[in-house]
Amino acid sequence: MVAMDQQEKYSVSFSDITICCLEIIEQLKEDHFVPDVVACIMRGGLIPGRLIADYVEQFGVKPKMLVVEASSHDKTERLDPVNANLLFDVEDVYNKKVLLVDDVWSSGRTMQHVMGMLPTRLADIRACVFVWKQCSFDFPRSPFPDSFCPSYFGKKSENKWIIFPWERYSMSNYRIDTENF
Repeated sequence: MVAMDQQEKYSVSFSDITICCLEIIEQLKEDHFVPDVVACIMRGGLIPGRLIADYVEQFGVKPKMLVVEASSHDKTERLDPVNANLLFDVEDVYNKKVLLVDDVWSSGRTMQHVMGMLPTRLADIRACVFVWKQCSFDFPRSPFPDSFCPSYFGKKSENKWIIFPWERYSMSNYRIDTENF
């Protein structure tokens, strides 16, 4: 099994991010889905969620931004079960159209877990990711039905470790001198 930190890495640029956002917005338009709520899975989904919410405002709706803290892996191994906490009151999503946003979809475990935590009294919920990996870090395929996949995605990718522009410093050897800060 290849450790996650030893996988081939691929850096994504802000230009790539813009292209992904526009692709997702086109998919939302084709589906006639304008979310009332954009729920961002922290940390990876924070910036993508904010960008998508900004584009959605062009449809005449200012979606409420909410945050979910969740992770299905740490730096080197899979977490079982997924660690997740809703950082909002579930009443904020009752009878709302919710777009749940994350940066990467590998197995779907995180998204499936978070969706299961949300109340059943939603008008609609859809999953959105910037990058949809077609395989998952040598883990078994998703235990969820084949029909469980992102509703919207910016691009499909092979099994590479994706480094987003906002992660470059945390993923590099560059370290900040905190003693003289």
